[in-house]
Amino acid sequence: MGQNQNKQLEKQKQKSITVDLNDNALMEDLSNNSQQNITTIVFRMNSSQQFGDKQLLQTAAVLKNCKDITQLCLYFDLRQYREENIGIQAQRSLQSALINCQNLNYLTIALNKLDLIEGDQSLIIALQNLKKIVKCIIFLDNCMNDSASYNIGIQLQKCSNILFLNLFIIYTSKNIRYLEYTEKGRAQIKRRMTKMKRLVKYNNIQ
Repeated sequence: MGQNQNKQLEKQKQKSITVDLNDNALMEDLSNNSQQNITTIVFRMNSSQQFGDKQLLQTAAVLKNCKDITQLCLYFDLRQYREENIGIQAQRSLQSALINCQNLNYLTIALNKLDLIEGDQSLIIALQNLKKIVKCIIFLDNCMNDSASYNIGIQLQKCSNILFLNLFIIYTSKNIRYLEYTEKGRAQIKRRMTKMKRLVKYNNIQ
């Protein structure tokens, strides 16, 4: 099915594609063949399925062959327990692949964990190397705290090329103490957003 879909894409010269992260055949096709005609790619997964480090490596391989894209959506629901060695390799590969997408101007990231946007191998650090990106939307589902807000805010300040930023932080916990910390986190990151030199739009939903 993946090979047939890929051939059809080549014939029709489609500019956009939605990739099921669990369609191994399609992922393999896209990672083995240059996709110069594709300008928009959306990575999605079934909400009942979990996404692991091996699939992160596959995603990185696909992006390396779609380096001409201008719009990218990454929807990752990462497993709670990750393989440490593969995880580091996967994050580095994904960061490197994203940096190669130098024509990217619009990025959407949806995550249920902070792994990919915190630390030395984060996607946000990759954003600092994408000089054409002007619009970025980040969804963080129930995974924010004070420390993360502080660190992400500092990193995003360095993305001076981003003109339009939407940051959606979603909290579903009803724990009073937890919500107290997240309120502080929201305030912290909002303050840091407003310090960016260019136009920044901050949205927060609960």
